[in-house]
Amino acid sequence: RSGSDVANTEMTATRDGDSYVLSGEKTWISNGGIADLYVVFARTGEAPGAKGLSAFLVPGDARGLGIAE
Repeated sequence: RSGSDVANTEMTATRDGDSYVLSGEKTWISNGGIADLYVVFARTGEAPGAKGLSAFLVPGDARGLGIAE
């Protein structure tokens, strides 16, 4: 849960064949329930801060994605 400090995220991405499995949660996103596509930042490396992050495009109907209000 990083709030607005993306570099402090605990979201992780682990390679699984040709894709990645994202694990974690975001505490709050404006209009998150109506988006068709999400930009998700997740930790893919051991480097501290933003250097260990990667960005992923996640479809709103992706398996395992949950939206709660």
